[in-house]
Formats: sequence, structure tokens, C-alpha cells
Amino acid sequence: MRLLLAASLLVAPQLAYAECADLTALNEGQAAPCDGVHVKSAAVAKIIVDLEAANQACNNRVEEQKQKSDTSCQGDLAKKDNHMVTLQNVHNLEKDVRKAQINFLVDQLDKAQKPGWYFIVGAVSGIAVTMASAWALNQIK
Repeated sequence: MRLLLAASLLVAPQLAYAECADLTALNEGQAAPCDGVHVKSAAVAKIIVDLEAANQACNNRVEEQKQKSDTSCQGDLAKKDNHMVTLQNVHNLEKDVRKAQINFLVDQLDKAQKPGWYFIVGAVSGIAVTMASAWALNQIK
């Protein structure tokens, strides 16, 4: 009995630890050393291929969503850039209009200061003409 136990421990060392190995090859008709699911080698290959295909499909969906998100973000950025450029153009136009209005008002102010001399000369000339007319009328009587 001891010899049989020692031989079985040498042939199947997983029995020594009282647990199954991750992978144990079984021949047809051989009893499984522990509980679990029996899967044929061809089925394992199919499972691996199916898992890789599912993983690739998942990666493709993630990449597609990333591209959609990137495209959407780029579109939003382009809209914001256009909006910012438009606002800058409007601001520059308003600034130019204000500068033109200020320049116009400064020119009007300069013109308003020059007629002071014309007013004085006109007033003195008008008084002189009036006095000359009054003297001329007094001479006629």
C-alpha cells in the first residue's frame, strides 16, 4: 500500500497537495483526478479564438467611439475658434468706428475754435459798417 501511494505521488504530484493542477491531460477512459469541467482540446482552441475575437470587437468599438468623440471635440473646437475670431473682428470694427468718431469730434472741435477769430472780425466789421451808415445818414439831414 505504501509503495502504491509513493508511486502515485511520483506519477501524479498534484495529489500530494490535495488539489488539481491548472491543466491535467486526460486520456479516453481515464478518471478525472478532481471535480471540474472537461473541455476537449479543439474546444479550448475555439474558446481562445472566440475570446480574442470578442476582445478585438470590443477594441474596435472602443476605437470607433474614441474617433467619434475626437471628431465631435474637434468640431466643437472649430466652432469655438470661429466664434472667437468673429468676436475679435467685431471688437476691432467697433474700435475702428470709435476711433473714427473721436477723430471726427476732434476735427469738429478744432474747427469750432477757429471761427472765434472770424466772429470777432465779423462783429467789428459789422459795427464799423453800422457806424459808417449812421454817420452817412446823419450827414444827409
